[in-house]
Amino acid sequence: MRSFIALFSTLKKNHSKSNIQAGLHALLILLLVLGNHFQQIFCVPTVWSSFILWPVALRFTFLAYSPTSKTLQAFLSFLDGIALFVCLYCILFMEWASLFALALIPVFGIGILIAAPQYFGFLLLRNQWKQRGVTANRMAFFFSFALCLLTSVLVGWQFQIEGQRIHIALQENTPLERKSILTEKILGMHFIYHTRIEYYDGWRPPIHDPLVVIGYNLNQRKDLLKLELKERIALYRKVFPSRHIKMKCSCARAYRSNYFEDPLWLLFEP
Repeated sequence: MRSFIALFSTLKKNHSKSNIQAGLHALLILLLVLGNHFQQIFCVPTVWSSFILWPVALRFTFLAYSPTSKTLQAFLSFLDGIALFVCLYCILFMEWASLFALALIPVFGIGILIAAPQYFGFLLLRNQWKQRGVTANRMAFFFSFALCLLTSVLVGWQFQIEGQRIHIALQENTPLERKSILTEKILGMHFIYHTRIEYYDGWRPPIHDPLVVIGYNLNQRKDLLKLELKERIALYRKVFPSRHIKMKCSCARAYRSNYFEDPLWLLFEP
């Protein structure tokens, strides 16, 4: 115990508070990456969402650092607004688990991973509170956060419009002449893209796309197509014949054979 105290005292002398916090945050982010890899709470993120996550993760690591450049301060405040939205998204996605994060810490420490968005969100808000006199930084922060909220509303609105368009095409038995990004996302729901958190570590869609999650949840979790899984996959294959319907990765680690060896795939892929 004395050795541990001596080691901590040495670290405190040789490193600033910012460096210690950066190291702890980097360790926490590493645990989050490893935890998601093995537990697959968020499954496999899409490429575009990964491009957003990595700068946010880097910002979380160096939250304690405050640059002297006013331009850089405003840019980091803008990034902080996006980071806060990411925290809010994660908290809402994990549903009831977010409410019991602390109680779940004894369960293999998973509560620490669940509470991480709440922790980082608190630090982001605290940083902005400390800068309440710096108008440009606060404006950049609230602008980026509001922009994320507005984008989410637009995604939900377009998700509904596209879902209705596909539904009408199916009812009238007419081909989908116009295809958009959301066309592929909606048709790929439930076998490529998951729509909400799933605690059962079994067969579930392997790809996590915030566009699908936001659009689906803002429309009261209603699926206008109301198709059986086989019908949905067949429709997806018809509209997007060059795309894969079975991913090379599974969302579930413990029961991934349930996904790869499901007889369902034999109906569509030899």
